[in-house]
Amino acid sequence: MVPGAAKYQFVKPGPGGAKAGSLKIDVLTGPRAAFASAGLQMDACRVRPKPSINLHAHPVDEAPTLERNLLPYAVAGRLSSGEAWQGEVHLPHPFTFARMKLFAFRDRLHDPEKDHGSYHALDLYSIIATTTEAEWREAGSLRDECQQHPLVIEAGEIVAEHFAEPARLGVIRLRESPYFRDQFQLRDFASALGELFPRR
Repeated sequence: MVPGAAKYQFVKPGPGGAKAGSLKIDVLTGPRAAFASAGLQMDACRVRPKPSINLHAHPVDEAPTLERNLLPYAVAGRLSSGEAWQGEVHLPHPFTFARMKLFAFRDRLHDPEKDHGSYHALDLYSIIATTTEAEWREAGSLRDECQQHPLVIEAGEIVAEHFAEPARLGVIRLRESPYFRDQFQLRDFASALGELFPRR
């Protein structure tokens, strides 16, 4: 478990206990408003069931569309016990995931211990770069449907302030990532973000 985030953040170290190659899992859930009548314990950091099962989730208030247009993905492998396992997980739609990353980037923008959010900027680029045409059309529909939602409007402000031009801080942080490559299409990336989250 991660200190300060016990029961909702978990890290499996890489080979030999190294940070490189480690696997981190964040247990997240949707906006707290969705659980107002569910009888759960919650605050700004945690949603937890009653009675406790020693597993919490971190609420993501900026993801009001978390359960919309989920993407099914088949996974298979072996459990720690060595037993074969397969199942299906549902991933957030790129419209939701990109908005979550925008807010996460802004939260870490000035945090040197979190690389000033450069990994969030890289994730954001990856989300946009791997969105399919069908998912992009769905994202446009979700954008139009949610255009008056305060958090969607706020996402547009984050894009305008930090990603609209190559000299903006979000793009600079992206370029600072050790995984940045010169072939990244930064202008297309900025244009796509601006189309998905326009300033109102």
